Amino acid sequence: MFLGRILVVDEEEAARSSELELLSSLGYEVWTAAGCKSALQLLDKHRFDLVLTEYDKPGLSGRDLLETIAQAGFDTDVLVWSAHGTIPAAVEAIKLGAKNFLEKPVDPEVLKREVRHVFRERLARRRPSSQAPLPRTETSIEIDLSDLPPKEPRASRFGRYQLVRSIGRGGMGEVFEAFDPQLNREIAIKVIKMKEGTQTRRVVVERFRREAAVAAQLSHPNIAAIYDIESAPGDEELYIVMELVKGASLRSVLEREKSMPFPQTLVAAYQLVDALEYIHRHDVIHRDIKPENIILGTDDQVKIIDFGIAKIRVSDLTSTGCVVGSPSYLAPESIENAEVDFRADQFALATVLVEVLTGRPVFQKSTFEDTVRSIILAQRPPLEELGVIVPHEFERILAKMHARAPGDRFQDERELLARLEALGEPLEIKLSPALPRATTRRLSLPVTRGR
Repeated sequence: MFLGRILVVDEEEAARSSELELLSSLGYEVWTAAGCKSALQLLDKHRFDLVLTEYDKPGLSGRDLLETIAQAGFDTDVLVWSAHGTIPAAVEAIKLGAKNFLEKPVDPEVLKREVRHVFRERLARRRPSSQAPLPRTETSIEIDLSDLPPKEPRASRFGRYQLVRSIGRGGMGEVFEAFDPQLNREIAIKVIKMKEGTQTRRVVVERFRREAAVAAQLSHPNIAAIYDIESAPGDEELYIVMELVKGASLRSVLEREKSMPFPQTLVAAYQLVDALEYIHRHDVIHRDIKPENIILGTDDQVKIIDFGIAKIRVSDLTSTGCVVGSPSYLAPESIENAEVDFRADQFALATVLVEVLTGRPVFQKSTFEDTVRSIILAQRPPLEELGVIVPHEFERILAKMHARAPGDRFQDERELLARLEALGEPLEIKLSPALPRATTRRLSLPVTRGR
């Protein structure tokens, strides 16, 4: 049965190939284009049921493509994605007609689910379920209409560091496993390569340097260490040399195990709160606490990674009105563009812990707008209603961390640590801070009440 035709617009050849393979395996006829100019040429000559495109690239962007599709009256649905989109941009995309706004890199299972949902909706609009299926086609077509010059192969080393393999991509760049022959140790290198003439280059470079500067000042067993920051000679690349954490991301653990038992969750929660108390005491806010940025090490240590959007509290580098972070884990004040401080990380961690126990993102809904609304209301059912039994004290702790108003959350995370320690005693789980407890108290912060 012919399921439908999809056009994937992505400037990265490797990403196009991956998306082509994934969607073709579901039975769809998949075409690809390297940019919006090529995509418009294809749309003018062929019918597509669905277009997948980046939303906010410089030049002719997915936003322009979305507007053109709407104005031309194409019977085509659109899914957009972005590695660093804001809440206003996502809302704008939905209003322009996008079916959904996805975070990039998009999880393959999420992409499958969203694509199938779009085609179910199209089927419901077009014909009754009793209609006979159309003839099957198994054709997958790769259209080579690159708007960009071919990418040069990456060198096998950066300075003195030898690259081993790519281990991940994110909104700020690519991460490699590498080796430092001088110090005889395995490392990770986070790389960002800037394109000449990119309008946002200054902003991105500043953000990348800030990530290294902030994280390099932090030294805690539950934070991935930063060793160095350098520029590649003769190339517009920057890279951060950091600790290679052996283990798996919390996201991959949840995908495999679905959830974690309470004792294991309690230990992880304590280590994460201990790390956050440390960085907050040093006037740093992580701002992107989520399962992807938490590593469960093979040594049973939990580590926080990726300070790519970390914000020093006294800094004014973040643009006014720019919402930073992963939507499903944002605090209400982040969405409302209110003053954000360490208590936003606390809210995000509570969201992660509920997901760890239940296996479900507590605020994530079927649409982006519903997700935002759910977070702003900050109303979640008790864990018992979600099918999980935990000590009442732990439920009270999570409820306080999840308070709608920052002023109703923990104002001193040492109190939070003490309450978690007390919870471990009857389970014979000894919880203690990784570093000596600070004797100085946090500076008094203004209380920000919810609207």
